[in-house]
Amino acid sequence: PINMDDLACTGRETYLDECAQASTENCDYTEAVYLSCSYPSAPSATPPTASGPWEYRLVGGGSDYGRLETRPNAQSSWGTVCDDFFGSLDA
Repeated sequence: PINMDDLACTGRETYLDECAQASTENCDYTEAVYLSCSYPSAPSATPPTASGPWEYRLVGGGSDYGRLETRPNAQSSWGTVCDDFFGSLDA
């Protein structure tokens, strides 16, 4: 599933779920968000971190890189984050 699509972050948000996003999902596989953390003490992708009920994790990579997935709560399925132009304001 797709849990977030077409994010519109300003750079002042602490968590992605605080960003505005599209009301309808139009995600193509080429829009999946991949992240790479390049600081010396990158956190492990497991367990996921939480901001309120939302959880985040990196999959398909290593402890400091991979495809970004989210879920709104622990009972929900993990889903991909998609964005046409994911950039540093979104990250």
